[in-house]
Amino acid sequence: MIAVIAGLMLSGLAPSSLWAARPVPQPPFPANPFAMLLVIRDWPWSDPTGWAQTVALIAQMGNGQARMSVNWAVSEPRPGQIRFDTINDEHIRSIEAQGLRPLVTLRVGCGWMNGCPPNGSRSYPPNDLSSVWHPQYGYSRSYYTFVKQFITHYRGHFDIVAIENEANSSLFWGGTADEYLRLIRTAYKAIKEADPNVRVIDSGMVSGMWGLCIARDWLESGYRSEAEAMQMALAYYRRAAQTGVIPIRTVQDVRFWLAQPAVQQNCDRATTILSRLQGTVDALNFHFYEDYSVMHYVSEWIDRRTQMAGYTRPKLTNEVGQRGDLAYAQGAQHAKDVFKTLITAASLNLQAVTWFSGNLRDQPVAELFEGDGSWRPAAFTYRLVVSTLQNPFRFQSAASSGPTLYRTIFQDVTTGQPTLEAAWAEGDSQTVTLTAPPGSTMATVTDYQGGQQIYPVQNGQVTLTIGDPVFIRWQ
Repeated sequence: MIAVIAGLMLSGLAPSSLWAARPVPQPPFPANPFAMLLVIRDWPWSDPTGWAQTVALIAQMGNGQARMSVNWAVSEPRPGQIRFDTINDEHIRSIEAQGLRPLVTLRVGCGWMNGCPPNGSRSYPPNDLSSVWHPQYGYSRSYYTFVKQFITHYRGHFDIVAIENEANSSLFWGGTADEYLRLIRTAYKAIKEADPNVRVIDSGMVSGMWGLCIARDWLESGYRSEAEAMQMALAYYRRAAQTGVIPIRTVQDVRFWLAQPAVQQNCDRATTILSRLQGTVDALNFHFYEDYSVMHYVSEWIDRRTQMAGYTRPKLTNEVGQRGDLAYAQGAQHAKDVFKTLITAASLNLQAVTWFSGNLRDQPVAELFEGDGSWRPAAFTYRLVVSTLQNPFRFQSAASSGPTLYRTIFQDVTTGQPTLEAAWAEGDSQTVTLTAPPGSTMATVTDYQGGQQIYPVQNGQVTLTIGDPVFIRWQ
């Protein structure tokens, strides 16, 4: 299985900052659940100007947060010598200068703390990670000390901190599931002691593994029939198969991959981690690059596995995007899919949504921008959806959830009235008569490209033809 490559951490030094804890930005930034992890070809993160341009573009998109990595091996290059003048700190400063909040992925990395093993992972457990819990510093004194000092220094600056990236992938995590669980428990203790308001989340797991792991669980437990498991898996991998990333197109393909030891080990690792995160995270994180119509399977399965383990947590994603080649990325279908994916994420009550747009070396992930930072159609749609939902609105109900017509109702947080609807049809357009909220006199329909048309309310209703994604705003 090929892991999603994202969240690249570049090492280096940036202009120095004071050792003393920096003041909390004032005034407080507004709550905004949307974030972005953005890589622009011509704007390298290692260059302060390139990073500043990247962050400015994230802000222009209407986001409230920018995802970045903090690498322990960079901030503490030698034992006991923690620095606050590295590229980690420069990235934090640049994010806050744009009025954004840093959404941090905290990584051990590779350095003195683990000897930097040669097997190619981005991050490894520290050498002093013990199998015995210590009430003062958890499972690792060195890791606990660094995390607590770093978070204390930036107390009040972070809303969410993820511990590692894709810990079920050997590309990003060179340890075992048990080692990861000991690491995150230690991080949770250190972070909560330094800043209790930070929400700690897990690493998120590779998007490509969910379909097979869910199918395996359904089959082994009898939770669903074989036909249902196969139907779900084929739907889940439809987009990945189209792009050639994961060649699952038939029932025989599903059976073949389920029998592979690497897949079984990956699913074992995922279920082990999910079963033992109680008391170590404030929300559960997942990564997702598939079609919007199968996102609910992941959310529901996470709920199933954690409830079986005796706990529940809210969910979020700190990495979501779309698979697709250049022609797809530059076209209208990409924009439509961005709309549908963001609305689906909102309908699942995800606490935060981080869009990934970047040029990956081994996978066709559709980018919102050209290599010079110019906007593709999907970028305008992304900004439209984010800015519309930040009025602010919150999910109220799904009036229709497919398979041909999708209607999602949002409630105005200020008035409590259901004055916003997102709708689209799969396949042929559909004529729908909508009942207006009491007191409404017109409906402003905004399509996914930003075009608008106003319809008068007659006898408390408006009749529309629904095809491509639209917002319907009642006034």
